[in-house]
Amino acid sequence: MKIFIRYLLIPSIIAIILAINTIYNIYPSKKASSVSVSERNTQDKQIARKDYHKNFIYPSDSIRDPFEKFTPKPIVKSPVIVPEKTTTSVILTGILWHDKNPIAIFKDSNNNSYLAKRGEEIGSIKILDIQRNGVKIRKGGKTEELTLLSKN
Repeated sequence: MKIFIRYLLIPSIIAIILAINTIYNIYPSKKASSVSVSERNTQDKQIARKDYHKNFIYPSDSIRDPFEKFTPKPIVKSPVIVPEKTTTSVILTGILWHDKNPIAIFKDSNNNSYLAKRGEEIGSIKILDIQRNGVKIRKGGKTEELTLLSKN
């Protein structure tokens, strides 16, 4: 029994004490500071905020003042080209096909583009029918059929 105590138990206790001492030196306790972890985090955030506000300049020329009443800017619509009644020459440039409501795309002699549905008018030209490959129009009392150019 004396051999066990002398050669095994005492060195084991010494090894445990040294291990505890080593761990304590690597990870010292924070009892020296009476501030909790959450208080320390709050203090760090406040310091960061103070530093941020020191150098912050509000860009009043590019964004609105948040303390003034918000008034939205008026919406500026793009100008709508209204065809003149004298428009007599159009070219069919495309068809947006939908079974119930197809739309034809035309271009006039002034290079203005128009979208039209069945029954609508572009100047003096009335759209009678829109098919997948062409459009029937009435121009000056005469019925004509404009077709799309097919690419070969």
